[in-house]
Amino acid sequence: KLSDVGEVWCALEHGNRTASAEAIARLSLRHRNIAGINLDDFNNGMAATKMSPAELKELRERIRAINPALKIAVVTYAHPPSEFDMTPFAPYVDVVSRWCWKPRHDFWDNYKAEIAKLRKQVGPRPKVIQGLYIRDFGTSMKDPRPMPIDVFRKSVETVRAAILDGTIDGVIVPQAGWFGAPEHAAHVKLLKEAFK
Repeated sequence: KLSDVGEVWCALEHGNRTASAEAIARLSLRHRNIAGINLDDFNNGMAATKMSPAELKELRERIRAINPALKIAVVTYAHPPSEFDMTPFAPYVDVVSRWCWKPRHDFWDNYKAEIAKLRKQVGPRPKVIQGLYIRDFGTSMKDPRPMPIDVFRKSVETVRAAILDGTIDGVIVPQAGWFGAPEHAAHVKLLKEAFK
């Protein structure tokens, strides 16, 4: 079903990282469009996502023993307790996606400084991709609503400018299933206009 997709990144199972990484690596030998693995909620403060630099290095060595071309992406957050120093992990990471879990104007107001701090930690090699939530899970996972449109507008405008000036390498907007929901019409319109 994904044979026409140029690059596929497969998320690892929480609590079963090594086995799922190795399974993905073996699959990538048959399905050459599998470009890498993605560690969701990387070191976000929960026991199931905790990983040391040595563990990440070992995971990288395991998948590359199967397929030397595979890359590693990690999902990181820009707020305590999930924010941490990426410096010791940088040699083993190819893509860092950055996320702001809750609707916060201050994050977008200080975006250049936030990304400069991250870039100082990881260096120039890894790609930095900014994540944008269309749905506000950070306020309430039990009753998520659309991201407040004023925060979403600011995030889209900020990220677009950061891509154009080379501050970051790209953007990711998850939960594509919500794009067709009527309550997200304004969000989708903003995205379409910003990234034509």
